[in-house]
Amino acid sequence: VLEKCYEKGASDARVRRDDIIEFRKRLKNGKELVHKSRLVEYVDPHTRKRWQLLTNNMELKDAEVIEIYKRRWQIESLYKQLKQNFPLHFFYGESANAIETQIWVVMIANLLVKLVKAQVNRVLSFSNLVSLLRHSLGYYYDLVPFLENPERVAASSFVGGRSPPGQLQLNLV
Repeated sequence: VLEKCYEKGASDARVRRDDIIEFRKRLKNGKELVHKSRLVEYVDPHTRKRWQLLTNNMELKDAEVIEIYKRRWQIESLYKQLKQNFPLHFFYGESANAIETQIWVVMIANLLVKLVKAQVNRVLSFSNLVSLLRHSLGYYYDLVPFLENPERVAASSFVGGRSPPGQLQLNLV
């Protein structure tokens, strides 16, 4: 620790530490690599979890560093959710417009799934919800009751091997 920037009571109550620190590493050729950074430590008031944030920006206030990291984490979490549940690991087109369109479609689908999740009283992970939706796309179920109790709704829809009410049937003779 080179310098302590935080004085108790001078900043946000969440901040526990704000120090200028230095990393040193001896290289094989005998030289020493030195890197100067800033370490901001804070406690999240909601989760009571302690976070240590490392930055090379010495100018920002500690509250600004915390806010930037929170937003970065939200972006990373959204990107991870999109990659895990929607087809973004390959693109259907090669043009910038095709790629941008696919990303927008995935983001809209993600938002729609979040809206459906907000209406369902059952506790489901986002991945399980996407999986249930994917497997039920070809059926005529009332979506919210189906997601709350899929076994009951599916069983009641196909009693005696009949098609769900209202579905068109094509009799081939």
